[in-house]
Amino acid sequence: MSLTSTMAGCFVTVVTLAARGTAASAQNPLRDHTEGVEIRFARTQPVVGYTLRVDAGELSGFDVELRLRNVPDTFRLAMVAHPEYDDRNWRFVEALRVQTPHGAATVTREDSALWRVVAPGGEALVRYRMRLPAPESPRAAWRPFLAPTGGLVGGPHAFLYVVGATLGSSHVTLELPPEWQIATGLEPTLDPHTFFAPTVGVLVDSPLLVGRLRSWRFAVDGVPHGVVYWPLPDAAPFDTAALVGSIERLTRQAVALFGRAPYRDYSFLLQDGAYGALEHRSSVTLGAPSADLARDPRPLLGELAHEYFHTWNLMRIHPAEYGDVGYRPPPRARGLWWSEGLTMLYADLLLRRAGLPVFDSTRVAHLEGLIGRYLASPGNSTFSPESVSVVAYGAAPGSLGDYSASTHLQGELLGAMLDLIVRDATSGARSIDDVMRAMLERFAGARGFTGQDIERTTAVVVEGISVAMIGCEDLYLDRIRQATVGWPREDISFDSALEIALTNYQDMDWDYVARRIAGASQPERRVGDAMRQVNRRVRARARRRAVAASAGLGE
Repeated sequence: MSLTSTMAGCFVTVVTLAARGTAASAQNPLRDHTEGVEIRFARTQPVVGYTLRVDAGELSGFDVELRLRNVPDTFRLAMVAHPEYDDRNWRFVEALRVQTPHGAATVTREDSALWRVVAPGGEALVRYRMRLPAPESPRAAWRPFLAPTGGLVGGPHAFLYVVGATLGSSHVTLELPPEWQIATGLEPTLDPHTFFAPTVGVLVDSPLLVGRLRSWRFAVDGVPHGVVYWPLPDAAPFDTAALVGSIERLTRQAVALFGRAPYRDYSFLLQDGAYGALEHRSSVTLGAPSADLARDPRPLLGELAHEYFHTWNLMRIHPAEYGDVGYRPPPRARGLWWSEGLTMLYADLLLRRAGLPVFDSTRVAHLEGLIGRYLASPGNSTFSPESVSVVAYGAAPGSLGDYSASTHLQGELLGAMLDLIVRDATSGARSIDDVMRAMLERFAGARGFTGQDIERTTAVVVEGISVAMIGCEDLYLDRIRQATVGWPREDISFDSALEIALTNYQDMDWDYVARRIAGASQPERRVGDAMRQVNRRVRARARRRAVAASAGLGE
């Protein structure tokens, strides 16, 4: 093994002839045939059912009925906070009341998005009305609305959930005007008006487009896809066959990149008279004004490609800060530059690979435009992509002072540069596609990625030799494993591990190191125990020197 760069910045390139261990695959969660069931539950989980009613004569909101069984006498209900577009939907909950067949029940608001319910007997019927926000023009495609011919309901805008029971399933029944249809990412049942959600996360991430809809279908590798359009009464005519055909071509390119679709089916929920879009696990809500589609569909196809690629890069490959749903906004995500920027990169790539029209004639012209925009705003080079990521959504004005910067632009350029580096190092044998597939395997499960995880994941091959671009934690782990050969004698590997720890002590992810050592103990207990002992001694010595250095003392 030879070190080809210094440890400056804790980002090193190691050349090795040994194969690196692969991470547990986040895309293969089943470990046994008994796990292949649709519903998994504990006896203590509540039994949950919703009914959502729309009255054609009163379109200022909709009514929700929540039926609960197997709940404690005292429990809490909450409204989910979206990690990016938190519209504070708790503001629109009205007339919240509860009843039970076993005596008096009460509901008390404990916080803006949290209510405490006392309902003896393990059963409760909760009713409330969701008032719609004030109409806006144009309307954001992800916000709920109702009109005489349809609307958008459900999702985070509609359903209170039982706190502490987010992994419980539920059924949702819709009572709508008789001529209205339904399109959603929720799982259908034998009742065309009833749908199933395996978790609260799926429930609130699956809005329902309802009304007089137009729809088309196609399949990719046998997986059904639906394009659903809600038109305004005076909708402009446009080429629907060309639109659906373009969406299918985009879909095929994305599925081909990853090898398969990560969903049971997928719905493109397009709305006339709206702007913007929001990604979901198995659907996307997208503003698609008919007049724009008739004039030039390229802007919509670019936005659709971006939001659809989020199905993989954000909804599956997610930042470490994004976990299960909750009523409090999650911590700011430092990895949004990857989630948004790499998605911008692939929106352009998918359009080109699908042979669809784009605004830039070539990739080179596209990159020229990106670099020009980057240089035109000094904030892009003043603040790191991670710093810009944490203020990308919901931050107070002036978070970057007098500067402005774009995490989308920074991330797209970083992705393009990484692609060039990988291609150059491998003579074109590898590309950013390989990195993205590896990220899906490693960080589409319970654990999301950090910046250091991106470094650890990037691996290329140069002239038949594996070259791993890794963080200092993996280099440190490699050194302490080698140090176990002569342990308890301290050899050159021990000295190397100590040097890494001394240089990067404050920035090292020691929790990651501990997890990797624990994992090594399972197949090789003696090696794992020895690594633990080496690590303990190295860290103790590095800690003493770090404390002494900060105090201005010698060891």
